[in-house]
Amino acid sequence: MLIDVKEFDAMGAFKVIKNRKGSATITWVVSLPVFLLIFLFLGGLTSAGMTYASTKQAADAGSIAATKKLDEWLLQDSRVQGKLSEIIPDTGENLTNSEKLNSLEKKLLAKVAQELLKQREDELKEYVRMYVQKNGAAPSGKITFPVHDKHIQVEAKTSFQPVGLEEFFQGEFIDGKGLGPEREYLNLLPEGTYTIEY
Repeated sequence: MLIDVKEFDAMGAFKVIKNRKGSATITWVVSLPVFLLIFLFLGGLTSAGMTYASTKQAADAGSIAATKKLDEWLLQDSRVQGKLSEIIPDTGENLTNSEKLNSLEKKLLAKVAQELLKQREDELKEYVRMYVQKNGAAPSGKITFPVHDKHIQVEAKTSFQPVGLEEFFQGEFIDGKGLGPEREYLNLLPEGTYTIEY
């Protein structure tokens, strides 16, 4: 029995094409887990970035709140009020709290600030905690000042739970730090004089 060469070539080509289709399918099926891992990795990175931005925002809110609260306490102190009325008796109402404080002697403010912090540390903790939680961070962290000479820094943290990878990151947090506005009187205190856990 003779086999026609053309028929044989056609059958061989058909087998090769069939084998190629099978190889492509197998390659595609095998590569699915790789693509899934890449997708989960990119999703985790995106989640980490978003969580960090949110945590930093919460820390910024806490540090601004701490600075404003300290300003408020200073302006309520009788010694500061007395000095302030001597320097700016009539025009004081048009000035912001920071402008009022900047017009006073820095040594007096630093001394009064230290006294107030010793007396009202717990109140400051609760105030910062409230602002940090309002902005989505965990209810614990750290307040440090002065930092970079003139700032109050708040550290906040947020639970890290990337979609699809929660079980691998249980109990993990992303930290963020926020700096409040500058206050000249803080420059007179040594760097990191106060570290308060809230």
